[in-house]
Amino acid sequence: MIPSFFLGPTSVINYWQNTLDKYKAARALEEHTGGGDGDEDSNDADAESSVPTQDSKVNGKRVTKYTPEFLALFRETNIYKMIDRVARDDESIVHKRSFSSVAPISDEESDTVVEPTTPGPSSKRSRKENIPPADNLPSSEMMMKEALKDMKDRSQLRTQIETDRNQIEKDKLTLAQRQDERNELESKLRRRNLMLEQVEKMLTSDRVSTRERAEKIQDSILADMERELGL
Repeated sequence: MIPSFFLGPTSVINYWQNTLDKYKAARALEEHTGGGDGDEDSNDADAESSVPTQDSKVNGKRVTKYTPEFLALFRETNIYKMIDRVARDDESIVHKRSFSSVAPISDEESDTVVEPTTPGPSSKRSRKENIPPADNLPSSEMMMKEALKDMKDRSQLRTQIETDRNQIEKDKLTLAQRQDERNELESKLRRRNLMLEQVEKMLTSDRVSTRERAEKIQDSILADMERELGL
């Protein structure tokens, strides 16, 4: 048997949501500390709202506390790096910061530095051009669907392999049974040929009783052959 392992959709969704929550918390801490180690003033209001503590609530529900040390370790894992590659700029993960009307846009965010003195159509257009289209951003739902589809495909592949293997085993068993039947038939024919040879010798005997016995054996062999042929 081929070992199979399959998590149900509920388990996958729970695991994904827990991992995504940790990723969001790590990104929030990174945005707050500017990529540092998270040792800034713990009384900062933004930090308290970005990284929930055990006593904080979201929509009236308690949330899990992630310490900066834990999030720093999580940021070194492969799963964090995999999610970060496709979801780093997803607006559902990290909210875009709003720019002041007098604050310049740095070279990291745009190829052109715009320093408008008053908001106008040209400055709004430049900011919009810096934001990737929403259709190009991978959503959490899309990533979840892809993960479930991949697991379903793997499960179907394992099922097909198992079915093919079972069919091969059945074919091998059928061939073995046919071989046994063939061997039994060949053995039966050899015994019958030996008996016929003995009958022929007995029929040439000078003793009447021996010839009568040979005739009975011969009749019995002929009757068996007729039954086998369905006559």
